[in-house]
Amino acid sequence: MFAIVLKPLYHRGQESIAIMFDYGKELNLAVRKLPGVRWSQTNKVWYVPLIREAYENVMSGLALFGSIDTSCLQRYLKKRKVVRATETVSLQGPGIMMQRPVEQKTAWKLSKENLEALYRFVEQLKLKAYSPSTLKTYRNEFLQLLQLLKNKPVFTLTQDELRRYMVYAIEKQGIKENTAHSRLNALKFYFEQVLRKEKFFWEIPRPKKPLKLPQVLGEDELGKLFKALGNIKHKAMLYTAYSAGLRVSEIAALKIKHIDSSRMQIFIEEAKGKKDRYVALSPVLLDILRAYIKKYRPGQRFISLSLSKQARHILPEPSSGYFN
Repeated sequence: MFAIVLKPLYHRGQESIAIMFDYGKELNLAVRKLPGVRWSQTNKVWYVPLIREAYENVMSGLALFGSIDTSCLQRYLKKRKVVRATETVSLQGPGIMMQRPVEQKTAWKLSKENLEALYRFVEQLKLKAYSPSTLKTYRNEFLQLLQLLKNKPVFTLTQDELRRYMVYAIEKQGIKENTAHSRLNALKFYFEQVLRKEKFFWEIPRPKKPLKLPQVLGEDELGKLFKALGNIKHKAMLYTAYSAGLRVSEIAALKIKHIDSSRMQIFIEEAKGKKDRYVALSPVLLDILRAYIKKYRPGQRFISLSLSKQARHILPEPSSGYFN
């Protein structure tokens, strides 16, 4: 009888199950016959994908050869469940597509104290009603520190240790100025908003951001850009961004009721910082939006399919030439 141990393995960018055992010819042959099994030359171990079907294949295929120890794998899965509970994939705002960060390699190695710190950190961000994009950014930046700490509790860090960490992040990890600001903001939130430590970061200087001039397209370049687009919807979105100076998320969140042709204004609802604002609606953009609405018949939101009664006030015939 053999002692078989299943352990978590992060290999080639994927979560896997490592099958560990003392060599035996019959057992080795049985492992090689498992569906989807592969050999890792780097780790010198057989492995299968970390999915239920592969796990059940291992359990049923190797049960006759001895006891199978899954305790290490079960601990990994429990910790993974807690870590994923702090992710922001279910927190979607208008125009925001949240994706799971690539963190499987080390996130599950967090200590119990730091795992609790991560959970409380995300919980406080939610209670403060931070935007999904800010929540995602702060969580990911905070997680960079937690993964580096291993078993050292994050709440025990001093100001000097945090200063040294930021120097390490800038010099060794090579993070840029904007990322350094985001990381400092995330750490500041944890120590001051979660742990309630007042003025904990006043001695840590912030790196100066480079002042770069925007790259502006010329009139001819803009003309070529718009003529190259054959899709009316794409032209409407691009021209809305250019003419009104909107962010991508703001364009995706636009609704027909936000277009006020009588006042020639566009209402931006809960933009950056959850602040409403108005921007000017140019006559050219109004004609483009009318052409788009007439062809695609959107509903409340421009990416919808059905026609809304609120579209009627901007449905007169569009001027010709903009989509030729």
